[in-house]
Amino acid sequence: MLRPYLVLLFAGACVPAQATLLRVDYDFQTAPIGNGANWLLADPMPSSVQVSFTIDTSSATFTDLTLKPPGDSSSCLLHPDFQGLALSDISATSTSMSFGADTTSSNGRFGGSLANACPGSLFGYILFSTSDLIFVGEVDFANLSAAQVASSADPLADLLANAVPALTFIGTMEGAWGKFYISGNGTIHEVRDVPEPSVLMLFAAGFLGLFVRRKVRR
Repeated sequence: MLRPYLVLLFAGACVPAQATLLRVDYDFQTAPIGNGANWLLADPMPSSVQVSFTIDTSSATFTDLTLKPPGDSSSCLLHPDFQGLALSDISATSTSMSFGADTTSSNGRFGGSLANACPGSLFGYILFSTSDLIFVGEVDFANLSAAQVASSADPLADLLANAVPALTFIGTMEGAWGKFYISGNGTIHEVRDVPEPSVLMLFAAGFLGLFVRRKVRR
């Protein structure tokens, strides 16, 4: 009699933190690398590019949230690392051209290293590649304390929200057109929260159990 209800209770008790979709928008100034020989097109290199992408914070295939120093009340993240991030809606354009047509990536990576004493800041990086674009760069973040990590429903989203100042980024873009430096500021905003698939499956299993149980009793 109780089995279907136990499934429902288990589903409700095991609801994990929601994932978050974060939209990042950058306005970059460009600069040639060396004498500009890395620009491969006949047309001149654009002076600015706009880059945007959406990060699914639940998609990391590897996460390192090691704290330093362990057990210390002032402990904070030592070298957070999120690998295998899924990015979508990737766009890189200038007023005269687009840089790549592939709009998805499954190899995004975000991380950093503690710059000084806790809580301090993180010397961070964001990178990803598609079939026709390589995006690599440095961006610094305010760190999270051990208490903030423990209470956070989404540490990656919290870290990205703490970019200082204004997602200032220095890096490179590379593709069939060549390679050049990029630098500039960006913005980040939440697109929406996304329920974990496992939660939906548990609820579905619970309701299915109720339905089957009633059918059997009839």
